[in-house]
Amino acid sequence: MAVNYGLWHHLCITWDSADSGRYKYYKDGNLKYTSHNLKSGQTILGGGTLFIGTWQASVGGGLSKSYSFNHEVTGFNIWTELIEEEEITEMALKPCDIVCGNAVSWPFFRTSDITSAVTVAASDIVCVPEEPKCSDGSFEDKMMTFDSTSEYTYALLDKDIRDIWSFTSCWWMRTKDTRSTYHTMWSYFAMGDSANVGSIAVENPYTMRVSIKNQWGSSSGVAVNYNMWHHVCITWTSETGTYEIYRDGGLAYTQTGYSKDKILRGGGKLMLGQRQTKVGEVYKNKAYSYYGDLSDFNMWDSVLQSDKIKTFVANRGCDNGCGDIVSWMDFTTDSLTDVDVTEAVAICKDRVTECGKGSFDDMKWTLQTTSSEFSYAAVRQEIPTMTAMTVCMWIKSTDKTSTRYLYTYRTSNINTGSIYLYNPNSVQLYIDNAAGTASGVAVNYGIWSHVCQTWDQNGGTYKYYKDARLRYTNKNLRTNYEIKGGGTFVIGQWQGSIGGKFSTSYGFNAEITKFNMWSEALEDTDIETLFLEPCGYICGDVILWSYFRVDDLASVEVEEHGLQCEKERKVCNKGDFTGRTWSFDSSAEFTYVTVPEEFHDIWKFTACWWMRTNDVSGAARAMFSYFAPGDNYGSIIAENPKSLRAMIKNGWATASGVTVTYGLWHHVCLTWNSDGGQHDWFKDGSRVFTQQKLMADKMLKGGGKLVIGQRQTRSGTFNRAYSYIGDMADFNMWDDVLFSSEIADISLDRGCNNGCGELVAWTDIKEKDLEEVTVKEDHRLSGCSPREFKCGTGEFENQIWKLDSTTDFSHAYYYEPIPQLESFTACWWMRTTQTSSSTYIFTYRVPNINDGDITVYNVNNVRMKVNNQWGTNSGTNVNTGRWHHICVTWDNEDGKYQYIKDTNIAYEHTNVKKGQVIDGGGSLIIGHYQGSVGGGLTKAYGYVGDITKFNIWSSVLAKEELQGVAATGCDAVCGDVVWWSYFRLDDLSVIKVDDFDVECAARIKTCSGGEYDNDTMVFDSTNDVSYAVVPIVLPVLEKFTMCWWMRPEPTSHPTTSTPISYRTYSNTEGSIYIRNQNAMRLTLNNGYNTDSKIATPDGIWTHICTAWNSNGGVVRMYRNGGLSHSVINILSDKTIRGDGSFILGNTQTNVGGGLSKSYAYQGRLTQFNMWSGVLEGDTVEKMSRSGCINDCGDLIWWSYLREDDLTNVAVERYKTKQVTGMDFDSELYSKCKQKPTVINVPVPDMSDDESERHYVLCTDINDDCENGEFVGKAMSFTKDHEITYATVYKNIPEMSKLTVCWWMKSTDTTASYIFTYFTTKRALEAYNPANLQLLVDGVFATAGGNAYNTGGWHHACMTWDNDGGTYQYFADGRKTFSSLNLRPGTTIEGGGSFVLGQYQGSAGGIASKIYNYEGDITQVNIWRSVLAAKDIQAHALDGCSPLCGDALSWSDFTSRGLKGVSLNQPSIPCVMDMSLPDSGLCEVPSTLVNLASIAVVSQSSTRRGKNATRAVDGNRDIYIGGRSCTQTAFEFEPWWLADLGKTAKVYKVDVTKRKDSRSLENAEVRVGNNLDFKKNALCGSRVSASSIHGEAIEIMCDCSNGVDGQYISIHITGEETILSLCEVEIFGSV
Repeated sequence: MAVNYGLWHHLCITWDSADSGRYKYYKDGNLKYTSHNLKSGQTILGGGTLFIGTWQASVGGGLSKSYSFNHEVTGFNIWTELIEEEEITEMALKPCDIVCGNAVSWPFFRTSDITSAVTVAASDIVCVPEEPKCSDGSFEDKMMTFDSTSEYTYALLDKDIRDIWSFTSCWWMRTKDTRSTYHTMWSYFAMGDSANVGSIAVENPYTMRVSIKNQWGSSSGVAVNYNMWHHVCITWTSETGTYEIYRDGGLAYTQTGYSKDKILRGGGKLMLGQRQTKVGEVYKNKAYSYYGDLSDFNMWDSVLQSDKIKTFVANRGCDNGCGDIVSWMDFTTDSLTDVDVTEAVAICKDRVTECGKGSFDDMKWTLQTTSSEFSYAAVRQEIPTMTAMTVCMWIKSTDKTSTRYLYTYRTSNINTGSIYLYNPNSVQLYIDNAAGTASGVAVNYGIWSHVCQTWDQNGGTYKYYKDARLRYTNKNLRTNYEIKGGGTFVIGQWQGSIGGKFSTSYGFNAEITKFNMWSEALEDTDIETLFLEPCGYICGDVILWSYFRVDDLASVEVEEHGLQCEKERKVCNKGDFTGRTWSFDSSAEFTYVTVPEEFHDIWKFTACWWMRTNDVSGAARAMFSYFAPGDNYGSIIAENPKSLRAMIKNGWATASGVTVTYGLWHHVCLTWNSDGGQHDWFKDGSRVFTQQKLMADKMLKGGGKLVIGQRQTRSGTFNRAYSYIGDMADFNMWDDVLFSSEIADISLDRGCNNGCGELVAWTDIKEKDLEEVTVKEDHRLSGCSPREFKCGTGEFENQIWKLDSTTDFSHAYYYEPIPQLESFTACWWMRTTQTSSSTYIFTYRVPNINDGDITVYNVNNVRMKVNNQWGTNSGTNVNTGRWHHICVTWDNEDGKYQYIKDTNIAYEHTNVKKGQVIDGGGSLIIGHYQGSVGGGLTKAYGYVGDITKFNIWSSVLAKEELQGVAATGCDAVCGDVVWWSYFRLDDLSVIKVDDFDVECAARIKTCSGGEYDNDTMVFDSTNDVSYAVVPIVLPVLEKFTMCWWMRPEPTSHPTTSTPISYRTYSNTEGSIYIRNQNAMRLTLNNGYNTDSKIATPDGIWTHICTAWNSNGGVVRMYRNGGLSHSVINILSDKTIRGDGSFILGNTQTNVGGGLSKSYAYQGRLTQFNMWSGVLEGDTVEKMSRSGCINDCGDLIWWSYLREDDLTNVAVERYKTKQVTGMDFDSELYSKCKQKPTVINVPVPDMSDDESERHYVLCTDINDDCENGEFVGKAMSFTKDHEITYATVYKNIPEMSKLTVCWWMKSTDTTASYIFTYFTTKRALEAYNPANLQLLVDGVFATAGGNAYNTGGWHHACMTWDNDGGTYQYFADGRKTFSSLNLRPGTTIEGGGSFVLGQYQGSAGGIASKIYNYEGDITQVNIWRSVLAAKDIQAHALDGCSPLCGDALSWSDFTSRGLKGVSLNQPSIPCVMDMSLPDSGLCEVPSTLVNLASIAVVSQSSTRRGKNATRAVDGNRDIYIGGRSCTQTAFEFEPWWLADLGKTAKVYKVDVTKRKDSRSLENAEVRVGNNLDFKKNALCGSRVSASSIHGEAIEIMCDCSNGVDGQYISIHITGEETILSLCEVEIFGSV
C-alpha cells in the first residue's frame, strides 16, 4: 500500500487487542489489508510521547534522520476505540470536514508542538472531487490519427490519476495494420513500474493483448484491424484478477487470476499511441507504435456492466460515456505530439430496426478482396445463443475458388460458438467447428441465386436450399449442441481469430443482398416466400438486412440490386379431359397417350399426375417416357409404381422405395434440375425421395416425344412388360422445378387444382392423342369436392371403419402432408378380437426409417416405435372385443413416450430418440405395416377390427385434454396434424363403413338413474374372463374409502379371488388390490399389505368397506357396517398415483389387462362406490343397513356404470313386487299385537327361488325392533345342507359387559355353535346345546351345566361383566350358574361378525358343516349391560313380546343374511308356567352401595398371613396365589365378621370363593346388632353344595326391605374345616 507518489491519500490504521490482535490498513476510505495476532490480549500503556514524522529510540529522544519521513500531513487523529468502516469511508470522502479523535485531536495541535524543520501551509486538498469533464473538449467529435513512420506520434494526458483497483477503458479505433505486432493503442505508467511495460499496456490490433501491473495476459485472438471502425473496451478488477475485452459491444475474451490483489498506483501518466519506458516517456521503438485512428477514449474506476458497454456501440460517436478517471474531453492540443486531428464521422442517427427501412433494402454489396484490400461486412447486431438457425441471402458470383468463405461467425471457443459457410462450388456448413456434408450446391454460375442454410440441434438436422428448393439435407451435425452468443459475424471473410486474421485467399468475391439470419430453422414454405418475393422486405430476428449501414462495410461497393421481382405462371382453361380419367391396360393392345407438344431443350422440369393402380408386381411399368434423338434409353422415364424410379438422360436413379399401388389414388410428381443433378419424388404433396448428382450439368435435348403409359425405344416400339396398368389423370409438366408448396397445393384437392404445365398441360391433350385408352368420368374430379378442413363436418363423423385384411389389403391412407414432428399425440377408438401379435394398427414412415417413423403394433401388448427405435411393451391389450380409446404420445425433449388406454396411463418411459425429430412428408397408413414408403404391405400384418375418430396432434396433450378427447364420445375431435374430418371415401381401400356405435352420451354424476341402480352384476369366469371396467380416471390419492356389496360363489381359488383391482403403469407407485374372500387382504402400491381376518362367505351378501389414509398409513376394513380390522403404517405419508385402470372382478398384471381366471372373482357384486376421503364409521354402518340405497362416491359411483363397461358379466335386472315383511299366525300371536307390513322391493326377473335369495338385498333393515322382518318367526338350522347359518348386518359396538338372550329348540347332541361373534379374534360364543358354555375374548367359561337339546323351547341367557370377569347362566328365567375371573378388565371389540348356527375362524369365515347347529332359534338380543335377574325372568315368561337389545336386536336380522336357513312359526307359549325360587325372583334396589369398604373385619384365626382384610380389598382374584383371599386355620366352625360401626339395612351379600374350594359348603350368613353373631338373623338359607355354581355366590337377605344390623358374619356350621374368602360385598344402605 504505497503512499509515496505525490498524491494526497487518506490513511487509517486500526488495532483491537481483544479481537485476536486484529489490525487493518485503510487507504482513501477502502480496506486494503487486514491480519491478526499483533499483540493479542495486550494493552498500550499511556503517558508516553507521541512524535509525528520520525522514530523515537527512547521516550522523546534518540531521533535519527535516517528514520524521518518526508511528507505532508493534515487531519491527524487517534481514537481509543475502533471506528466503523462507514465512518472511515465518510472521512475519506469529506477531507475538509473537521474530525476530532478522543486520544489525539488535530485541532489540539499548535505551533509550539512543531519544530522549525516543519513548515505549515494551507491545505491544497480538493474538498469536493472534480466532476469528470463530459463536454466542450478540444477533440469532441474528432479523431486522432497516429502514424510513427517518421516521428513518434502520441497523446500524453496531463492529469492526476489516483490509485486504481479496478477500471474500464473504452475507445473507438480504426486501423489497417494487419501485422501481428506489439503496436500499442495506449499505456499507463506509474512510479515503481517496470521499464518499458508500465501499469497498463494495450497492444496488437491483430490479436489484442493486455499487460496489467507488469503481468502480460495471453493473446486474446480478438482482432480490431482490417480498416473498419471498432469499439473496444478493457475491464479489470484487482479483487479477482479478471480482465475482459469487449469488441463492438460483445464480450470477446476473458482471463482470470491476472494481477489479482494488485493496485495500480496513482500519479502516473496515460499515453495514447505509444508504450512508455518510464513515467511520461515514449518507448523509443516504432515496433510498439500504433498506426491508425482513435477517438472517444474514456476510463472509469469501476467495471462497467456489459449492458452499459453495449449502449456505447449502438451509434458510433453519439453516446460514448464520460470516464471518471479519464474523459475524452480531458485531452487538449497540449497533449499531442505529431498527432493529426480530423473530424470523426459520428453516425448519430439511430440504427434501423424496422424491416424495410434500412440503407440497403433495395441495394446490393459488391465484395472484392484484393491482395491489398480486405472486402467484407461486419454484423453489429448482438448474436444470441442459438439452438437453431437459418441464414438466407441472394448471391451472384463467378468466384470458382473453393477456399472462399461466404460468411463466418465465431466466439472465443470455436468448438462451442461458430458458424461457417464455405466453398462456392459446393457450399458446406460448419457448426461449432464440425463440418456438415458438402451440399453439391454451387453459387458461382454468374446469375442471381437465393441460398439458405438451416440447422437445428434436434437431431442435428441441417439443410441447404437454392432458389427455394431443398437441395440437400442430413442429420447429426452437432446434435443437442448450442451456438454460443456474443461472437463476431463477418460476411465475405474467414476469421482466424475473433474479428481478424483475415486472408486474401479466403475472401469471397460476390454480389450480395438481402442477407438475413433467424434463430430458428425456417420451414420450406417460409423459404419459398423469401424466394418468390425478392423485392419484398422480410427480415431475420438475429441479423436483419435493414440494420446494416455504411460504417459496417470495408472496401465494399454499394448499388441497386436489380433483381427480377415477379414471375408469372401459365393459366389453363378447361380441356377435353377435365374431370375425367384415363384407364390403361395393354394386356391385349398397347394403350398410351402421345403428347402433341414440341419440346425445347430442357435444363430442369417438374412432371405431376394423379394415378391409381393395383399393380404390386414390382415390374418396371412406365407411367410416362420422353425420348429425344441421340438417347440410348430415353431422356426421361418414370416407372415402377411399387418403388418409383426415374431415368434422366440415359442415367438411372436409385429406386426410391416409394409405393403408389394398393388401389388408392395418389398424386405423384417428379422433379429434376441440371444444376446439381438433384431429382425428387413427391407423393401426395410431400417430398418422399431426393437424390443428388443425377446427370448434373446435362441438358435434355428438345424435339423429342413424350408418351404416357409406355416406355419408348429407339425404334419407336413398346414392350408390354413396361406398360402401365391402371388409371391416370391430370398430367402436367413444367420447365421449372416447382416449389414444394406449389406441389402440395396441387395435390390437396384432387381434380380441383391441378396446375397448368408449361411444357405439357392436361387441358391441351385431345381425344385424338389417345390410343386404346379408356376414358372414365370421375365424380370426384368433375365435382371438385374439396377436402373438409372444418372439424366435425367430414364424411365419417358418425361412422366407423371396419378393416379386414384376411383376403385383401384393407387400409386407409392420409393424403395431407405430415409436418416434421418434435412431439406428437395420436388417439383413436378401436374394437377388435384379433389375437395376432403381428398386427399393425398404424404406421408412418419416410424413406429413411431412422429419420421418420411411427409404428403402433400388437393388439395383445401394444408397443410403439419412433424412428426405428422400439419403446418398451405397454403391457396393454386392446383385443377384448370392446371399444377402447387408445392414445400414444412422444416428446423429443427427453424421449418420453406414453401409452394411454381409456384415459389411463398404461405405461410411460423415456429415452426413445431423445433430441431427434420425426421427418415430415412421409406416408401415413392406418391398418397396415409399411415395408417402404406407402408400400410393402403384408396381409399377415393387417389389422382386423374397427377404428374411428383417428387424430394426431403435434404436441403431447395434457392429461385433462386426453380425458376430454376420450369423453367426447360422438362429439367431433380434430388433431392439428391428422384430423378425422379430413378423411373421405377415396382414402379407403377394402374398408367397410358402418354406423357409429361408440358410447356417445356423456355420463353425468348422479346417485340415481344409472343402468344398474337396483341391479347386481354376476361375475363368472368359468369359460371366458368376466370383469367390469370402471371408466373413471382417478386423481392422485392420499386417502380413500371403497364400499360395495358382494355375494361370492364357490371357487377353486378363494385366496386369490380379486373383486377389486386398480393399477397404474407403475405398480409400485399406484395400485390397489382387494383379494382373498377367506381372509380379505388389501395391497397398496404392490408392496404394502394388510391381512385381515374378514371373510366373505359363499352364498350370502356381505357389505365391505375399506378405507386408507396416508396420514399415519391408517387402514380400516368394515364388514357389514362394523369395524373388523384396523392397522397403521400402511403406505404412511405416501400417495397412490392417479390415471390408472379400475376393474371389478379380476386382477390386472398390466394396466387394464393381464386378466386371469386364477384371480377371477366368482359371484355377485353391486353398489360399488369410492370416496376421496375416509368415511366415518356411522356412515359405513348406515350404508350396510340400507341395502340398495347407498351414498354416492365422489370418485366412483355405481350409477355411472353402463353396459359398455361389462365384459362377460351377467346382470340380474330387477322388477318390483310386494313382499310381506311379517307373515305369521295372527291368532297364535294375538297377544303380540303385530301387524303384517307390506313393502315394495326390487325383485330379479328369475325363478321364485332365486328371487327369494336376491330381493332381500334391497330391503332396508328396520330399526324399529317391533317391526323386524322376522318378528313372529324362527330360523330353522339343519345339518342336511353343506353349511347353514345366519349373519346380521349390524355394527355391534364395543362391550365391557353384556347380556345375551335367545329362544331355542333343539335335539342337537353335537358340539355345535349356537352363535359366534368374531372381531379380530373369537370374541363371544355360545357353544354346545347339551351343556351350554360361554366364550369371551377367546377364553371359555365353565360350562353352566344346562341342557337345551331336549326338543322343547327354552329361553337362554348369559351375562358377563369385565369388572371381576363375573358371568352368569340363566335357563328358562332361572340363574343356574355364576362365577368370576372370565377375562376381567377386558373389552370385547366392536365391529365384528355375528353369526347364528356356525363357528367362525375369521370375521365371516364360516368353518365347516360339522359345526352346523341343528334346531330353531328366535328372539336373539344382546344388551351392553348386565340385565337384572327379574328382567331376564320377565323375558322368559313372555315369549311373544319383541325385545330390543341395544347392541343387537332380533329385528336386525334380515333374509339377506341367511344361508341354508328356513323360517317357521315358533310355538313358543306366550306365558310360561314355571315356578322360580325366591333367589331367582328377588331384585334389590338399584341405589345400594357396597358397605364392606367401611367395615372393620376379623376372623376366627389366620393362617400364613391370609388375614380378614383381604376379603374387602376390592380384588376378586379367586386364586390363592393372588394374595387376595383370606384363610383360617383348620378348626371347628371357623368364622369371618364385619363390623359396620353402626346399624345399616343389608339386602344381600355377594361372596366370591376360592377357585375349586368347597370351603363355603354349610356356610351361614347372618346380619344383626348382636356381637354374638349366631344370634343374628339368617340371610337366605344355609349354603349347600347344590347351590354353588362357580365361584360367585349371591346370598339374598331381604330384597324388599333389607335386614337391620351392624354385624355381618359368615361361618361354617357343624364341622371342622377351613374358611377361605376371596371377596365379600355387602350391599345395603346406612
